[in-house]
Amino acid sequence: MELKDKVIQLREERHLTRQALHQRIVEIVGKDAISYKTLQRIESGRFDGRLTSLYQLCLGLDVPLKDFLEEITRDNIKEYNRWDGQEETYLYHDTARAEIISGAKMPFLALKLNLGPQAKTKLEQDPKQLGDYLKWIYVLKGKIFCVVGDKRSLLKTGACASFDSTLPHYFENAETNKAQCLIIQHPRHL
Repeated sequence: MELKDKVIQLREERHLTRQALHQRIVEIVGKDAISYKTLQRIESGRFDGRLTSLYQLCLGLDVPLKDFLEEITRDNIKEYNRWDGQEETYLYHDTARAEIISGAKMPFLALKLNLGPQAKTKLEQDPKQLGDYLKWIYVLKGKIFCVVGDKRSLLKTGACASFDSTLPHYFENAETNKAQCLIIQHPRHL
């Protein structure tokens, strides 16, 4: 099934017009929501969207991304192989955002995490029933606490760590300056 067909099918099953779906996305995501024009282009098949566009569609349609992608032909999802400053963004909140810098077809997920002063991500935990997951973090700038289970480790610029991401974890900047790190998750879960 192509992406455009899946979006239309789910939207119609929920008795939503395209405008109503877009409004839902705006209410959930706010100013970083995909544009109505992007939604039109996805539904017409002229644009297959980026990963964050698909994520926003899932939020608006109230369906898990994994389930959403299950029936879609992976060849129809836009591949994004190089990072050129046009990254996709996942917002934890105003002062914590992760920019997705790996393509949708990659077997891993690469993120650039930006944490403002005193910011932290939400608690995350990859599903153990789906397999073993590993995250690797490398601090580009500042100091970041990597909290995994009950272990809290301070990582400074140039430091790295890896951990089993099926354990509950989050990242925190306890400093007054911005912090930035790269995170690689393998295998990809999103």
